[in-house]
Amino acid sequence: MDKYKVKLSPEAYADLKALNDYIMIELQEPEIAHKNFRLIVDELFKLDSMPNRNAPVDIPKYKEKNMRKMIIKEYVVIYEVYDEDKIVMIRAIVHGSTDWQNRI
Repeated sequence: MDKYKVKLSPEAYADLKALNDYIMIELQEPEIAHKNFRLIVDELFKLDSMPNRNAPVDIPKYKEKNMRKMIIKEYVVIYEVYDEDKIVMIRAIVHGSTDWQNRI
């Protein structure tokens, strides 16, 4: 089975950095920030195998794209699968309590 290459868009990278910075700086919990960061990154890179296993994003404007969502703890990860090129592009990483459907 061919592996997919997992990539973070600049927006997803900024999301991940903002989440980490918030926990580390605002909440002053560097150990929790590090654990969350590792967990999220580890889960993202598991998408190199069977990336279509997660639910499709149920938003009309994305029906024709292969957009998927994955839940990691309280975070929602939105990603797009390019089967022909074997690429998974992470588009957003947001807290589940936000209005993520209007953000992507």
